[in-house]
Amino acid sequence: MPLNLLLVDDNPRIRQLLRTILGELDDIQIRESSDGRAAIEACSVWKPDIAIVDCEMSPMDGLEFTERVRAGATPVPANLPIIMMTGHAEVQRVMRAREVGVSDFIAKPLSVGAVLGRLQRTLSANAHQNRDGRIARSPYVLLSEC
Repeated sequence: MPLNLLLVDDNPRIRQLLRTILGELDDIQIRESSDGRAAIEACSVWKPDIAIVDCEMSPMDGLEFTERVRAGATPVPANLPIIMMTGHAEVQRVMRAREVGVSDFIAKPLSVGAVLGRLQRTLSANAHQNRDGRIARSPYVLLSEC
């Protein structure tokens, strides 16, 4: 069963970079959205296992997307692992992201090691769950070819 990854960023170049990095992984399906609102709409027909979300987008940013997911106001489980990325990694921003329930954080500019490392760490921390409530397969299988 493939890993369903939701990629949310308003910058098409960042989405392309992440698709390139993540496209090397085995058994992964990536869906893209350009903001939080579009991501929530996409989740009504496709259920992600994990999301990588930009912090600053319009009309709905990554913090509001995360707040809505955690509040159970979206079609995905409230415990969906969410990795937040931003070009502004000040302590206050990271603290705010943690307060709303972000699982992990990536600072831009992105690197292959940072993206894959955060993905592996987040999947490992959430390995006991997946969208169907079954035991998830080891993320090390997914990332072992990197």
